[in-house]
Amino acid sequence: MLEVKEIREFSTYQEKTRHSKRLLEQKTDMEFWNDVYTLPLVKNDSYVLRTGFVPEMMNGITQQLIGENPKLYTKSRKDTDASKKASLRIAGEGNRYLKTLLRERFSPYRETFKKLNIRGEAWIYVPHNEYCALNDNWYEENPDLIPVQFILFDPMVVFADPNEEKDGEPERICVSYERSIRDLKTKYPDWNPKASTKNDNNTKVPFLYYIDKDQMYAEADEMVLFRKTNIYGLVPFVHAYAGYGIETLDRDPAKLALSRIGMMRDIVIQQSTIDSDIYFNTHRYAHKHKTLFIPAGAERNPDAFAEYTENPDGISVVQLPDGASPDWFKVDETQQFDQSIYSYADRVFARSSMLYPMSLRGAASGTSGRQEDLLSSSGLAIYQCSVENNNLLWSRACDKAFKIIDRIPNLRTPDLKEGDSNSVSEITVDLRRDDLVDRDRKIANGRVSVTNGQRSLRTHLIKDYGLTEEEADNEIDEILAEKIMFQSPDIAAFLGFKAAQKSGMADELEAYNAQLEKPPEMEMGSKIGSKGGQPRQGNIKTETGAEMVDVSNTAGGMRSPANV
Repeated sequence: MLEVKEIREFSTYQEKTRHSKRLLEQKTDMEFWNDVYTLPLVKNDSYVLRTGFVPEMMNGITQQLIGENPKLYTKSRKDTDASKKASLRIAGEGNRYLKTLLRERFSPYRETFKKLNIRGEAWIYVPHNEYCALNDNWYEENPDLIPVQFILFDPMVVFADPNEEKDGEPERICVSYERSIRDLKTKYPDWNPKASTKNDNNTKVPFLYYIDKDQMYAEADEMVLFRKTNIYGLVPFVHAYAGYGIETLDRDPAKLALSRIGMMRDIVIQQSTIDSDIYFNTHRYAHKHKTLFIPAGAERNPDAFAEYTENPDGISVVQLPDGASPDWFKVDETQQFDQSIYSYADRVFARSSMLYPMSLRGAASGTSGRQEDLLSSSGLAIYQCSVENNNLLWSRACDKAFKIIDRIPNLRTPDLKEGDSNSVSEITVDLRRDDLVDRDRKIANGRVSVTNGQRSLRTHLIKDYGLTEEEADNEIDEILAEKIMFQSPDIAAFLGFKAAQKSGMADELEAYNAQLEKPPEMEMGSKIGSKGGQPRQGNIKTETGAEMVDVSNTAGGMRSPANV
């Protein structure tokens, strides 16, 4: 176990040296999200235009790609009945967690997706729920509770060495940020701040939380809050990058955590600058500024410009020198930009529109529907890597959650059994919003595969319809039950009798069935066929039809012997 001095040294090195460039990049990216980025070429702040393009684009993309129907799938470690049942229990419980999390104020799945694109990475902290751990009857009292927590930490306060990370799971990690004394006193009543800040609850002091597989340590204002053994035996943090970066030889965090915003800063600045310039020029042209040029040698009153003003619709009085003529003075008025500037502005706008096409905003471009679909698809395809990594992040978080539940038995619900997590080799979470066109295409192709015996109905329901394993099994049971019910005359008759009985028509139904069982009495002589005996039935549906059977044998309708 590391000593306190070693923990502080590790934290300081990670924050001040290893991740210093990453923090600078993420701080700059946050300026674009907050719409407070700098426009160095615009000199007058009164004419700066920031249109909120980045948050509008990122929120719009998030709503289109991340849905509200999360699904969790599991893969059993062994091809045995016990392993498969354990896998289904994990899947059922995991789907309950994912759907319960949707009740929060903000969708945590959209929040992590935005962090991936704004920060270039995302972290989830997965500790156990203390209330569930201490209360033996927590599930009976509140079955909607989740025995673990999924806490989203800002990547700017989480530090781990990328060289010590494997599959999104760090070997050790530290969380470092400033925390108010009031908050610390609420969480840790026995903690006392230093004398210099003791009486100011609003003051923020440095807070450090360190964890590895062996120990947990926390301090505030360099005073120890706790130091204890890690009861999980693992680090309850999971991590994922957006996928836009590159892995260098030294695994530089700034190169790994490249954000979507970091890739388009210059385009946003260029668009805002040209918009600000045109806004400035248009305003100045509408409210013209006049400049008087006095020829050299001409005398003027020292107070000539004392009352001169640039205010719109104002009157400026300029005292001319004795004997001067107004023709001596040249007036230079603000001119509007010529067409070349607006052509350049159109090219800048076209470039920025490629970042967030109008078709993604719900506006028709006037082109063909096929072309708009291609434009939308290409615009969304840029985010495919971050969508997949967002799914991967939550898959890792759920896998970590079930490992922690196995280590603290009191967290286990009645639906789970000890060691269920060991029966699962893979947990997959899908958070994507369904593409209706693509979904219909997959369903149609899958239906053909099922009909041709190339794919099972269960796989079709899971892969093409997007059902969970439990939902697919329940659906198959319902399909089989309905098939038996509708194809069995006995069951159909029984269900009809129960319905009639419920509606008070049981006697009428019984009389009707008795009438159907009575053999029909045939009237001899009125329905004789051409060869004698009973008339042919075939397609004859009415009594008139039976009488007209032999009309074809009369004059003009006699059949030849060959056709008899």
